[in-house]
Parts: sequence; C-alpha cells; structure tokens
Amino acid sequence: MVPMFTYNSHYLKSTPEYKRGLGEKKINLDDDFIKFVRYGQHLMEMSGIGALGFITNNVFLEGLTHRQMRHSILECFNYIEIVDLHGSMQKREQAPDGGADENVFDIKQGVAISVLAITAQSDRRPLCLADIYGKRNLKYKQLSKSFRDMEQVTEVTPLPPAFFFKASVNPYQSEYEKGWSVPAIMPFYNSGIQTKKDSLTIHYNADDLNNVLSDLRNRDVEWLRNHYGLGPDGRDWKVKLAKDDVTNSVGWKFIVQYRPFDFRYSYYTGNSKGFIAYPRKELTECLLSDNLALATMRQVAGVTDECEVFATKFPMTDRSMYSTLGTPYLFPLYFVPTEGSSSRFINLSNEFLRDLALSLKKMQQGEFGLPDVLSPEDIFNYIYAILHSPTYRTRYAEFLKIDFPRIPLASSLKLFQKLSKPGGELVSLHLLESSKINQFITQFTGEGDNRIPKKPTYKDGSVWINANQRFENVPEAVWNFHVGGYQTCEKWLKERKGRRLNEDDIAHYQKIVVALNETIRLMQEIDAVITLHGGWPAAFQPADN
Repeated sequence: MVPMFTYNSHYLKSTPEYKRGLGEKKINLDDDFIKFVRYGQHLMEMSGIGALGFITNNVFLEGLTHRQMRHSILECFNYIEIVDLHGSMQKREQAPDGGADENVFDIKQGVAISVLAITAQSDRRPLCLADIYGKRNLKYKQLSKSFRDMEQVTEVTPLPPAFFFKASVNPYQSEYEKGWSVPAIMPFYNSGIQTKKDSLTIHYNADDLNNVLSDLRNRDVEWLRNHYGLGPDGRDWKVKLAKDDVTNSVGWKFIVQYRPFDFRYSYYTGNSKGFIAYPRKELTECLLSDNLALATMRQVAGVTDECEVFATKFPMTDRSMYSTLGTPYLFPLYFVPTEGSSSRFINLSNEFLRDLALSLKKMQQGEFGLPDVLSPEDIFNYIYAILHSPTYRTRYAEFLKIDFPRIPLASSLKLFQKLSKPGGELVSLHLLESSKINQFITQFTGEGDNRIPKKPTYKDGSVWINANQRFENVPEAVWNFHVGGYQTCEKWLKERKGRRLNEDDIAHYQKIVVALNETIRLMQEIDAVITLHGGWPAAFQPADN
C-alpha cells in the first residue's frame, strides 16, 4: 500500500534538485509544471513505487537549462514513456513532410504527455518516445491508440551532458562538443541593456534624444505620460523615476547597436530603474570605452535557421538584435573595471589560451599568456571566421539552436592565420569601418521626397522605398541575406517606415549593401581555406591524431 503524504509547499516554491550545478545566469526553471513534476518525483522517491502522469509544456524535453531535470528524472524512474505532441508556435514547427504541425490545444507552447514510474522490478527500461506531428485531428487519432501502437515510437538513450529526451542522434555531436563554448572562451558576458521603453529611450538621431531629455527635465510627469503615450507605470520603469534620473544624475549620450548595421542613440547614467530600466552597468561601461564584442545567442530552436552572430563596439538592447524571441548576449574582448580604473584585461580564459597554445604548438607569452605572435584581436577574428563558415553553420545547425556556439581549435598556426585574416575583414565590414564600404555598388535614383510610406519591395535588382525612388543594382543574394532572424536589407528600411531618408541614411544603406556583398564572398573564402586544410573535421584535429 502506498502511504499518504501531506502537502509540502517547499517543492512548489523551488526545484533545487533540478537547479543543482547548472551554472546558468538565467535558469528558467520556475514554471509551475516543473514544480509539480518535482513534487510528484519527491513523493515517488519517498514511497519507492508509483506512477505519475502529466500533460505539460514540452520545453523540458530539449531545453538546455532543463538538463539536470532530465538527468534527475532518468535516475529516479525506471519506466519512462513520453509522447511529444510538438505543435509549438514559438518554434514554428513543421511536420517531417513539410506540412503544418498543429497544437492539440489552443496554445502557443508545444505539448508533451509523460508517464513516469518506479516499478517493483529493479530493472531499468529504456526511455520510449513517440513523436507525433501534423494536423490536430491526426494527433487525436494517434492518441486514441495505446502507446505501443502509436507511430514513431523509438527507444532513446539520453547522453550527457545535456541528456536530451529526443530520438535523433547527430553523427557530428562528438566532434562538435570537442570545441570550446564561447562562454568558456570569454567568461565575462551579459545580455544587453533593457530599457522597458524603447520608444522613449532609443532614437534614430541625437536631436530627437535631446528633445526627450529636455522634456524630462522641464515637464511634469503627467504631461510626459500623455505627450509620449507612455501608459501606466510598470514594475521596472516609471515616468517619475526616469525624470528624476535624467534631472539629478550626470550622464552622457551613447550609440546603441539596435540591430545589425542599425545604430541609434540613448542616454546612460548607470542607474537601474531610471531612464533605462536595466543598464547592465558593468558590461555597458566596458563598451563605452574602446572595445570590441561578439554578440551571439543561445536556446533559439525554431526561431531562425541562421547562426546568430555579429561584431559590435557598442552596447545593445537585450531583445531586438536578432529576434524578439531570444536573448542575445555580448562577449567583450576586453574587460574594463568600473571604479575609475585605467587598466583593462583580456576577456579570454587562461584555460582556453593554454589549450590554443598547445594546439598551435606555440609558447605562451606576456602577462595574459597569449600564444606567441597572436594578439587578442587575432583570436577574436579567428572565432568570427569560424562562425561565418557556411559548412560550420549547416553541419552543426542542430547544436547551434540549443546552446552558445562551440569553436574548434585550428590544427596549425598556418590555418589559424589563414582564417583570422578573412575573419578580421568581416569584423571591419560589420563595424562599417572597412575602406571597401565606400566603394558603392548601388545607385539611389528617382524623384521624390525620400519617404518610406510602406514596406519596401525588391524587384529586378532594385529596392523600391516608394513608388518612384529606389536603390538600383542590389544583388538578390544581398537582399535575401539574414543576420539572425532578420532579413537585413529589408529590416533596416522597414524600421524607418513613415520617415524620410536623408543623405547620410542613403549612404549608410549603400554601405550595408557593400558590407553584405563582401560578407557573402568572404564566407565562401573561409570554407575554401578549411577545405584546403583537410575540411571538417580534419582541419581541426592535431596532426598526431
């Protein structure tokens, strides 16, 4: 007989077992369904026998921060059956045949049914998983069957360190996991600033920002609320606190990397819950001095099929860089202490530099132990080149959707330098600092007021901003090029709908076209270099192996 247990609120307030040893900045394990799974597991562990049945969000099957949850479930239960009903609108899932994948409920989250049991027999059965895709009525039909009679039932062996509950095993997993994760290479990082009021705090030009700052200093709270349509105060941003921050604090205007090639203006005081709700003081002040940073993402399955990566010298916002569905993180090349120190330190871990020196057969030199003949920028450029290899992006696409990228180490100094060179060219292009960006390949033609009344269109090599004016000779590959979730040439113009382009805007857009055209060329060059040195993965394996 299974003993009765009294309700224990501890397990509904926290899930310590599922959080142990994760080492994550954002754990995302406080959903109610996770608390109830943990509470049910607690009851089973106390009784030594029993079964649980849950219909829940399916995020825990593959979520990276859910890896300890999966590991704990595997250790506790010796009988696990899961029906993954998919249907996530957030992941934009499709059936394997390319058809629609509908949710069994009227919700955005994917759905899973889990049966977890501790049986009287001590033997442990393999985890069994049924993947069901397609139309809702077809899913209902499958659910009318017993588990063993469903289609696509497979035995799954979850492997460390992630213990994913999924059927597919990628043949490239072992070689990919030998690479260095970006956070292990550059240990100081954080998400971008979070304003809570982009419409008030971030502007296309310095004049618009100055007008807002003047109003904040000279107008009362209700006037500001009504004039700028700010609505009710939120928990993290209030009109009065923004007004007080701008009025009573010393601050300065700075450039924001709002999206790729999209630079805007904001105002920084360093105070949280003020003009900017979360200014990410330590990170932002690193980028208000001369610096360079890698902007990339993790956990973006289904958001986009692109590799989210870009170089910047400026602070960025925490949601808008690549997509509104994922959080980008900034990895500065140099760490600059805030308390008025003039020193700065290389944001490259000792362990990574030691491993890189061994791989390249070079001695470590200087205060920070850099491999001989290499600069921090050389290493940054090498990483950037790897992340822009088309083969890397396709070969490891599955892994790039669930965690930060991993970087393989070059097997020779020659290969490292051959990749660092185009990587540096890409960085310079994406910062719009390369001399090549002024060699325009397009022309802006047509009579009009330069206004963008609606979404721009592309036809026969021209990008039309209105019925009469266009950018001519824009290559189709450039127009279709994505950085993260955004089609860059289209998005930059769409963001300016209703505005007039001035001369600087027109020149800026032509620079973007050049930068992307060169990016496409350099990406192919990077793949060619890797192919000449043995291809994937041989180019990144030590010769004695």
